[in-house]
Amino acid sequence: MFAELSKLMNFSSGSHTEFDRLLTENILAKQTENNKTQTANFLKRLYLLDDNAASFRVFHYVWGLAPESDKPLLALLLALSRDFLLSESVDLIKNTSIGLKVAVNNIEDCIESAYPKRYTPKTLLSLSQNIASSWKQSGHITGRTKNIRTKINPGYHAVAFALFLGYLDNLRGDFLFHTKWIKVLDSTEKEIKALAHEAAKRDLVQFQFAGSVTVVNFNTLIKKLNLDGIEN
Repeated sequence: MFAELSKLMNFSSGSHTEFDRLLTENILAKQTENNKTQTANFLKRLYLLDDNAASFRVFHYVWGLAPESDKPLLALLLALSRDFLLSESVDLIKNTSIGLKVAVNNIEDCIESAYPKRYTPKTLLSLSQNIASSWKQSGHITGRTKNIRTKINPGYHAVAFALFLGYLDNLRGDFLFHTKWIKVLDSTEKEIKALAHEAAKRDLVQFQFAGSVTVVNFNTLIKKLNLDGIEN
């Protein structure tokens, strides 16, 4: 639902935007009350839309700074922290070589392996198609029907947010560079650390790397955004 999310975020103004009001006012121009309600529920489920939640507040802040090229990745990263089925497909996408097809039935197999006999064949197909669509919107898959695995090129905003989500998951140091959020950025650890250095220059993260010691924290961001309850 990147198109809807993007339109909604473009109407937001700073922190603590009243997203419920924006949705009620139907800025997404849904034609029926049912469509308006369903869209609002889906967006809240995937993206929270709540500046009181640390993950969304940082997402909201970084979104306002990021170039358009990084915004689909930011949306994917936040969705991965919310959607367990989307998360189940990370390794499948990561392990598919660039240029090869990501078949919908492979996504079905992935879900069925993790949650055997939970879904009917019809539901499993629908879920898998939706998951494939999500990866298309983030740029990991291209082609209308062929679903070709494509390499993405993240910017430092996406790297900073990916590191923050790992940090929020109570990971520290080198462990932050091996999370599901970092996996989907299609970059080597060296490339990720180079982008982390770029993010550090803009105070999106504090990052130091020397020998075998890696230090990552978000003290400046936590203070700037008044993120209560997060360990510095």
